[in-house]
Amino acid sequence: MKQVIIINGYASSGKDTFIDMCQEHTRATRLWTSTPAKKALMELGWDGVNKGADIRYVLQQLIEMSEFMFDGTVAYLDVALAQISDGLVFIHCREHGKINRLKTRYNAKTLFISSERAKQLAKTTLSNTSDTC
Repeated sequence: MKQVIIINGYASSGKDTFIDMCQEHTRATRLWTSTPAKKALMELGWDGVNKGADIRYVLQQLIEMSEFMFDGTVAYLDVALAQISDGLVFIHCREHGKINRLKTRYNAKTLFISSERAKQLAKTTLSNTSDTC
């Protein structure tokens, strides 16, 4: 049986560290709502490494266009989740408006990861336009 968990938090808050710790005890899979946009941007020439403010802005725009035109995140997640039969499935989602929708659709739990260092960093640097929510 699988349990879907929508995971959110500021950059460098410890989301991946938490999932790594879970993987020491059980099967855990990671999915990102940004995967389709990242794949599209790589097709257009992005190296997949540089994530400066300009790349983050374009990724966010691609996600929004995909949602508007094709309900892209849900289409991607439906296919990905159908291939997973058991364990924990962590969906990284930074878009606050999307979290409740995904929670309902996948009967998921939500988890917000925070740390003092990440809170301080978030005060001075936006790593994603969703950080303004």
